Parts: sequence; structure tokens; C-alpha cells
Amino acid sequence: MASKDHHHLAQYPTVKTDLGWGPGAGPWNYRKVREPHLSSLLAAVAKSNTVGSVDIIDFQPQTAQSSEDRHVVQDWALQNGTWKLLAVFDGGQLRLQIVCLIRHTLITPIAPQVTRGARP
Repeated sequence: MASKDHHHLAQYPTVKTDLGWGPGAGPWNYRKVREPHLSSLLAAVAKSNTVGSVDIIDFQPQTAQSSEDRHVVQDWALQNGTWKLLAVFDGGQLRLQIVCLIRHTLITPIAPQVTRGARP
């Protein structure tokens, strides 16, 4: 995030929330950022990509950390046409190691079996 974005962010007070989870959860900090700064802040932390015909956007609001989320976008050629596998793994809740494990041990072995017409 550019230093000018940090300067604009400082003008918005930090607010705490439990995200509706109730006592014992959080608190987590956030800022109610308003336009025109909101769009520039989102653009600074967003990573966009296109895989085939699917547009993907990933953003990690904590700029000191990399995203723990992972995704899979694959086209599977089946007998009745092309199926699209779209999967999002939320590393924030599952933790990065589990997300990577699921993506590599579940999706990778299933794809060849499905596209050959075999049952996984």
C-alpha cells in the first residue's frame, strides 16, 4: 500500500467489533473508510487475475501478511461437455496448511479420474 494511502487511512478512527460472535470473540479492529479513499485502498491491496473465463479477485487487508486463501479454477472435459470446477478455500478459518493440503490432496487426484469418466 502506498504511503499516501496510509496517510489517508489515519484520518479514519479505528473501531472494534466482535463480528456478531458475542462475548469472547474478537475484538477485531477495522476502519470505516469512505470514498474517494476506499477505492484507492482496495485497489492497493487487491490482486486480480483471469483464469479461462473466470475473473478472480483476492485481497488481504493486512498488508504485512500474504493471503491465506487459496482457489482452484479448472475446466474438466467430460462426456456431456466441459464442467468448470471452482473452489475457494478460506485460509483465515482453516489455516494455511489445511487449505494447501485440501487443494493438493483432494482436487489434484480427483480431476484425472473425473475427466476419464471414472468414479473417484
